[in-house]
Amino acid sequence: MGSPNGGIIGVINPTSFGKCTQTIATSGSSTLTTQPGTRLANILVAAGGGGGGRNRGGGGGAGGVINSNNISICGASPYSIVVGAGGTAGAAAPPAAGSIGGNGTGSSFAPGTPIAISTTGGGGGGSGCTVSPGNPGGSGGGGGTDSSGPGPGSGGTGTPGQGNAGGVGTTLGSFIAAGGGGGASTVGGCGTRTTPTSSLGGTGGTGLNVSSYFAPGIPNSGIYGGGGGGSGGNPAAAFTIGPGGPGGGGASGKCNAAATAGTVNTGGGGGGGTPAAAGGSGIVIIQELNKASGVWNLKSQFSAQKSGTWPKPQVAVDVDYLVVAGGGGGGFDNGGGGGAGGFRTSFPGGTKISLATGSTPITIGGGGGQCTPGSPSIFSTIVSTGGGAGQSGAIGLAGGSGGGAGGRGKRGTEKNMIPRKKKGGGKTKEWIVHKKETQRKKGKDTRKDTKYTGRKRPMRF
Repeated sequence: MGSPNGGIIGVINPTSFGKCTQTIATSGSSTLTTQPGTRLANILVAAGGGGGGRNRGGGGGAGGVINSNNISICGASPYSIVVGAGGTAGAAAPPAAGSIGGNGTGSSFAPGTPIAISTTGGGGGGSGCTVSPGNPGGSGGGGGTDSSGPGPGSGGTGTPGQGNAGGVGTTLGSFIAAGGGGGASTVGGCGTRTTPTSSLGGTGGTGLNVSSYFAPGIPNSGIYGGGGGGSGGNPAAAFTIGPGGPGGGGASGKCNAAATAGTVNTGGGGGGGTPAAAGGSGIVIIQELNKASGVWNLKSQFSAQKSGTWPKPQVAVDVDYLVVAGGGGGGFDNGGGGGAGGFRTSFPGGTKISLATGSTPITIGGGGGQCTPGSPSIFSTIVSTGGGAGQSGAIGLAGGSGGGAGGRGKRGTEKNMIPRKKKGGGKTKEWIVHKKETQRKKGKDTRKDTKYTGRKRPMRF
């Protein structure tokens, strides 16, 4: 009886001759029929992103993202693919519930089979009309906010293994900002009051970069699942829009200024604003691999060499790792402290990871700025989440370690945030501007602000 290994001593090799065929599905339902020799594949599945919330609404959460590598599949076989649509933008109230962004639709590969991969649509951004929290989803939507509400909305939760939570808004007098939608790699940024007279919308969470697992030319340079930016602003001139997260997240708008939609075929969340913007549609990418892990029989080797599909040799190496993310930034003026960056390691005695021959991307997460979460650190498949940001008058943001809460006075007002006089009773320009704004709200006549307001007068002899 002949040897199944062609006379060579060793294990039978599970080969894959997929010819590196790459399929990109961008909408609706379709069917992929694999190459006859395919046995292994890399598969990315990204769901549709959530829509942004209206009227100082939160950014939409990114659609859930799963990147699976070296998955065993059958050659010459049909596999169903479903690509989810982006969520709708929050509409004008009434009804108030309609101003919350709609959730995105899920995407899937081979649903109903043992190798099925399914992702959850991104959560819609919370509304400023009802000061609602962001919706849960693949990544959660950012919390909405308004100066007349009971307090800022919290961020929606993300789905483990697919995305992260949305950011919380901030409400401190007339300077308000909503949270950003969560991303595939990081949580959404918090809405922040950056100075006594200005605020910043929450930044959308960062998406996942999968470019090293697929052939060049895939959409959006291989980065998917960015969160949408949070809106805010009152007065609008003192508000800076919340940028969308890398990976197709849309930027927010200001008061009566349109937000930006999530990029199509990225699963990016839509920006919050008036009007708000829709989430981006999802995507499914399959690359059928050319590779082998053991001994070949001579007949198969000769056939592969002749057809030009002989794989390059790959050697697996087991390595230990230590991955620490960037710490979160502290809160502004009576703000809480930032949380420490996430910490993941195989020491001592933990499970090592196996790396194939070739380069492995490494990302070192930076520390967060004021009221901003730290960035994640990434080594191969190991991701440590950035530290949560400390807050100014709001609950600290979640992260590798949570951020601290800021002080808001005994009644939860902006008491601790008003500009102070100089030592000795002198009036600062910020104090004068705040005082005049308070008088205007009470209906009193006040002079218009000019470049001379609060100027330092020359000494008198």
